[in-house]
Amino acid sequence: MFRKIGIRLKPRTLVFTKGMATQTQGVVKEFDWRKHQKPLQHVPLPALADTLQRYLVCVKALATPAEFERTSHFVHTFQETSGKLLQNILTNRNELIQERRDLGDATSYVRPFWDFMYLGGRYPVPINSNPVFIVNDLPDKATHGQAGAASALSFAMIQWFLGMKQNKIEPDYVDAKKTTASCMEEYSFLFGETRVPRYRGDEITVDNSSKHIAVLKGSSVYSVTVTDGLNSCIAKEELRKVLEEISSCSDAGNSSEFVGILGSQERNWWAAERAELEAHHENRALLDTIDNALFLVVLDDVDPQDISQQMAWGLHGSGTSRWWDKNFSVIASKSGKIALNFEHAPYDGSTVARLLEDCWHEASGLPLPAGRPSLQELGLDIGSIKPDTTKHQFYISPRTKSAVEHANKKYSSFTDVTKVHVLEFNHFGKNTLKSWKMSPDGVIQAAFQLAYARLHGQDAVSVYESCSTKRYLRGRTEAIRPVSLESRQFVTMADSCPKDKSRSLLEASAARHRVLASEASQGLGVDRHLFALLSIATDLGITDKIELFQDPIWTRFNTSILSTSNVNGGSIHAFGFGAVCPQGYGLGYCVKDDALRITVSNFVGEPDTGGSGFGGVSVDNSQGSTQPTNCHQMATMIEQTLLDIQKIAKSSVQSSL
Repeated sequence: MFRKIGIRLKPRTLVFTKGMATQTQGVVKEFDWRKHQKPLQHVPLPALADTLQRYLVCVKALATPAEFERTSHFVHTFQETSGKLLQNILTNRNELIQERRDLGDATSYVRPFWDFMYLGGRYPVPINSNPVFIVNDLPDKATHGQAGAASALSFAMIQWFLGMKQNKIEPDYVDAKKTTASCMEEYSFLFGETRVPRYRGDEITVDNSSKHIAVLKGSSVYSVTVTDGLNSCIAKEELRKVLEEISSCSDAGNSSEFVGILGSQERNWWAAERAELEAHHENRALLDTIDNALFLVVLDDVDPQDISQQMAWGLHGSGTSRWWDKNFSVIASKSGKIALNFEHAPYDGSTVARLLEDCWHEASGLPLPAGRPSLQELGLDIGSIKPDTTKHQFYISPRTKSAVEHANKKYSSFTDVTKVHVLEFNHFGKNTLKSWKMSPDGVIQAAFQLAYARLHGQDAVSVYESCSTKRYLRGRTEAIRPVSLESRQFVTMADSCPKDKSRSLLEASAARHRVLASEASQGLGVDRHLFALLSIATDLGITDKIELFQDPIWTRFNTSILSTSNVNGGSIHAFGFGAVCPQGYGLGYCVKDDALRITVSNFVGEPDTGGSGFGGVSVDNSQGSTQPTNCHQMATMIEQTLLDIQKIAKSSVQSSL
């Protein structure tokens, strides 16, 4: 009853063999991830009436009175007719899912559809799907430079991998007091994983026994053995020497000839071109080497200077010396700047951010966040693995050569219309926002909406904000829909009413946002439930007969003019991704104690997005402003709007004294 064409999910066992440590440096506690997972509840399946009522509340802020009346009729009809059928099917599926938990086949009611959304999507994954973290520089000068920075971070990641296999990595918690467990299932895909293109639906493969990393330089691939997969690993200095040697290779080839550019294209096309590569036995072996590597290290020949250039480089670059399907890539510029680009299908940003946070702090010689034990306490046998480095190059057939040339040209056209700008807002951050006694995220989201209205003249467009649901078993995300009647009232009146009135409107908007965020984190949003029902209707071939899913308001709701996401951490300088519709913006932001980092992305022409919205939901390209988007202007407007909001907050505080 659900699409699983060409999809193979093979998660690694979450608990590994115990008692591997042989060189203990202090007491190392073991963590039983299975026990940690046991109390997790399944993602709740809301009652149909509840979700539909929430949907009406969401779209009321986006619709005219006449449009809302029509949509209300469609919702009522859906609830009494086809919605009942779809909800019954989904309920039966959910009951079977819960019955199979004891068999180790745990999932959630939305997860199969969500997996297919990623793996069945035929759009190119760079920009459209893969996010990027621009990593803060390591403080130790010994880790500076391309090989120094890449080896220090990679060495910590290798240690983290072995610690996970030994049950010595502390699991995640929802709360700072570590009382509410967070699902760890995504970590089973974190190492040795690759997305493999297949016609109509990709596969995810995981190699449990991987012992090497793959290093990309020019048109060459270097496999480097770094661990025995048990308790031993390469020394950091040895890894640095290997990367220095690879970096200085004069015969690595021209990166513009590297076949990795093929993975930047539409998925069915890439599947066919990969099959052409696989037809040659040496290429099959090399593809296995890449697919099975713990992760990738990319030694780039470019050196982006400012943060916006670094964001563009990490998000898309020129597309050469990349393997977009790999779990994650540690990309090092010539001077040692690090970007971490990751493939989104198996996990969300919080999982990669946890790995990065631990490893960056370890490589920096700083205590790990949240009181987690140092990787030095794992008791690993460091230095017993000597690097075994092998250089590989693909056999290029005439067809593949032509395909590489075609992909380079098409990818260049895609990146030409993709623009990014990073706003480094140093006026205030979380501490000041919290002093206003309002939700910091609620204030930031209101600022985004007001900035868009000021720049583009529209006071209500669809806004999407991702929210973690990992408090549940195999939970991933739910959507917060920040546009509300309260936020719309603030946006329409903020520039024309007294500051004390603006403050009260902002408080109401932020308070409403807090409620919406709380509901979403508990699995009580709108998007995932309706998405699951839409997916079942699609499988049954009845979507075009359901008025709710043909309603222009449904399309408007799913055309996220502002696609937003928030990831934080001391290791992350900036976080970014592409806009999800041609006339929209992508807004990736980090909330620091005393600063904000906001990456604004947009398209200045027709992007290569596969022709549909996120999750395969149709988008309306007529939505949004007729004025062209501009990431620089939007960033400037966000900055000014945040400063204006600060004045509103300060004046209200002063007037109360």
